[in-house]
Amino acid sequence: MLNAAAAVVAFLLICLLVLHCLDGYTRHGHFILVPNLRGMTPTDAAAVAADKELQVVVIDSVYNRNIAGGVIVEQFPLPDSKVKNNRVIQLTINARSQETVRFPDLRQSSYRQALQRLKNLRLRPGRIEYAPSPYANLVIGFRRGEEIVEAGELVPVGESIDILLGEGETPGETVVPRAIGKTLEEAGETLLHAYLNRGEIIEDKTIKNSADRAIARVYRQIPAEGQTARAGATVTLYLSKYLKIETPE
Repeated sequence: MLNAAAAVVAFLLICLLVLHCLDGYTRHGHFILVPNLRGMTPTDAAAVAADKELQVVVIDSVYNRNIAGGVIVEQFPLPDSKVKNNRVIQLTINARSQETVRFPDLRQSSYRQALQRLKNLRLRPGRIEYAPSPYANLVIGFRRGEEIVEAGELVPVGESIDILLGEGETPGETVVPRAIGKTLEEAGETLLHAYLNRGEIIEDKTIKNSADRAIARVYRQIPAEGQTARAGATVTLYLSKYLKIETPE
């Protein structure tokens, strides 16, 4: 009986010792506050991170002419987040110059082909507009603001490009797709595929900044899903951070 009791005690002591060692190995309860690396170069950020037993890696770049090139503009996890040692901090830096692409000759191509090529070139399809042409929905040109975009022209990556389509012999009609439940970006893409444009964007009080707007979702749309609209028409979208789907009256 005494031997059994001794074995149980020894087992418990071993378990406690193992748990204690694991706590020491994983530094249980020990957190590091992530430093603010924005505005630093990746080299400086790496030194600051190493001093706090953290690591950094550059995962992306953007271009903002109002910020110095080569400095960090965003990081994840965010500053003051609590992390374990050796955590990798992902960095986005500001490019030193804006990347450009050579615009292809997409005139006389199909609308859907043009949409895909713009996406592949990292350009943003803007609005669609209709102009006189005997062929309905055939691409007849592109605009960047008020300027016509010519084939071979260098265009900044991320630029919004409007698409000019032929209206054909009679005005075309399309069925309004469902935008409810989508982010603003997703809704815009869905509408473009249905030959429609984003119209007025109405935000509720939950949206206070661009970060809120990026994650907000559409809870109402006019015209409603399933209605018929003229191709090229606009759809009004209502946004909220907290989805509260409304049904049409």
